[in-house]
Amino acid sequence: MTNENPAARFALKPPIFIWAVVIFLLAEPFALQLEGIDPSGPATQVAKPFALYLRLAVLGLVGAYVVQRGALSRVIRVAVSAPLLLALAVLALASAAWAAEPLPTILAGIEFLGTIFCLCAVIASQSKPDSARSVLIALSICVFASIVWALLLPHYGQHDRADIYQGGHVGKWRGIYRHKNILGQISGITVGVWLSPSGKLMPRYYRYAAIAGGVLCLAFAQSASGVLIALAGFGLGFVVFRLRGLARASGLAAGIVACGLLLGGGSELLSAILVAMGRSPTFSGRTYLWEAALTVISNHWFVGYGLVGTHDPEVMDVFSAISGEVHDAHNSYLELAIALGVVGLLLHVSAIIYAMAKRTRGSSRPEVTLGRQAAVVIIVMWLIAATVEAAPFMPGTTVEAFGLFAVLWLSAPQSARSGRGAQDEKNGGKTADLSVTPSGSRSSPRRKTFLDLDD
Repeated sequence: MTNENPAARFALKPPIFIWAVVIFLLAEPFALQLEGIDPSGPATQVAKPFALYLRLAVLGLVGAYVVQRGALSRVIRVAVSAPLLLALAVLALASAAWAAEPLPTILAGIEFLGTIFCLCAVIASQSKPDSARSVLIALSICVFASIVWALLLPHYGQHDRADIYQGGHVGKWRGIYRHKNILGQISGITVGVWLSPSGKLMPRYYRYAAIAGGVLCLAFAQSASGVLIALAGFGLGFVVFRLRGLARASGLAAGIVACGLLLGGGSELLSAILVAMGRSPTFSGRTYLWEAALTVISNHWFVGYGLVGTHDPEVMDVFSAISGEVHDAHNSYLELAIALGVVGLLLHVSAIIYAMAKRTRGSSRPEVTLGRQAAVVIIVMWLIAATVEAAPFMPGTTVEAFGLFAVLWLSAPQSARSGRGAQDEKNGGKTADLSVTPSGSRSSPRRKTFLDLDD
């Protein structure tokens, strides 16, 4: 690897920022406002489907642009590079055949496929380093928008006493999301990935601002899972990507030993650690929900209840018997197994393993290496987030968009482009865009549009 500083070559080109906004819009922003929910109103109020409409609108705009630019083949090339993820999307749509509510299942399946399509367009439309920069900027937009929301519109940006989303969290920030834990998780991912070496993809002042914003949101959201995610991302980035030789091996060995002691010590050791941290040994009652989820899964274990399986009356009755407020497993692995069964869970986990296995292939350019590290850190934090919340693996949720992006980024070929575009990327993107006239002579460089797909 050379000593080239990737940030030194960075310029905030409009496509990088615009595709970052696309990712941001896919990550369930302004949830309460789009759903027409008054957090201090009655819990029986019906949510409006405007969040779904926003994603479908983004899909329509991105789809129209890709078709107009003749880039559909490149987007498809990125998508088919993650065949297990596509198989999961097909299963999600097919689950409408046995779901209790077919129409919501079909809409959720379209939303899932649409998210994959849009993220493939983000990757196919830029060099891989620039698409990695887009996701870093999208994360920073999430935390900065949440800070503004919490300070200027505290009725929506903070929990209050009459809050239908657990009033016990009064005063804690949730920003542009429904719940403090969602803000905590997205802030934890932001801090973790920007603290990792991949933060060098951007200039130093970008990194400092994003990290400061993420830490501020973590502090005021008071989300334990968010802090854990941030620490895991920082630890992975430091031990795996910064240390070398014996130091790296020692760090990994220490982590493995710690996990082994924790697992070998059983529930007593885990409970003692949680109590020492001031947390409930039941993970705030989650263990009871997990036991109930295993019972639900055993009834339809193969392909589950459908993509929106927690809306099934049979499932809701089980969870309602434990908690009148919570109707999900509070664990995304179990939630996915309820929705799409063991088949869906295996497809999802296999898609991640497949992507991680491909991470060592491809270019050794510093920018590409840093982008690869960003994707790995995001996936690890995504997997941790999924252990304590139901949302991270499910379509239409905040963390899901970033996790899917990382899987697709690692799975995608080194260049989703062909011909001259692929060669340009190998050369660092420095070759001029020269069109060829019918007579075979070269014309002057063609002026690109503000969101031009690099051909």
